[in-house]
Amino acid sequence: MGRFVPVHHEAHDDCFAEEASQVLAGNGLRVTRPRRAVVELLERSPRPMGAADIHQELRTQGIRIDRASVYRVLAVLEAQGLVHRVLSAQGYMACHPPTHLHLHGGTEPADHSCHHHLVCRACGRTLETHCDGLRGLIDTIVERTGFQVEGHVLEIVGTCRECRQK
Repeated sequence: MGRFVPVHHEAHDDCFAEEASQVLAGNGLRVTRPRRAVVELLERSPRPMGAADIHQELRTQGIRIDRASVYRVLAVLEAQGLVHRVLSAQGYMACHPPTHLHLHGGTEPADHSCHHHLVCRACGRTLETHCDGLRGLIDTIVERTGFQVEGHVLEIVGTCRECRQK
């Protein structure tokens, strides 16, 4: 069985906006104020946020942006791997780019692209995690079925440690 590596973004808050800027610029995309604002907002949020919530929060912060622009920004950020859609929470969350090493206890996952989300039903907090073992399962499925995998989504829904201790 592969290793399970929880990703603790709290330690990386100061570097995420810069990493996102580098990814955008490296792919020939401008680092606009709305893009940076959405990245920073999602990085600070412990819960996935929908486009309407993002729009409302940015407006509250005095950033003038219409809802259609929020959807466009999210599409660009998702295409660049900087945000991921969390289906069960109907929202988006920040995701460090694949070039970012998620270190935990001196280890790192072998496959940075294979990540998943743990979604707490009680508080809505969503954690990103890596699990090297899933890649082997996917390879076995491909071998047995001939199915061409283009991607996968894994969300584990339950109750986080903090909520269970209440």
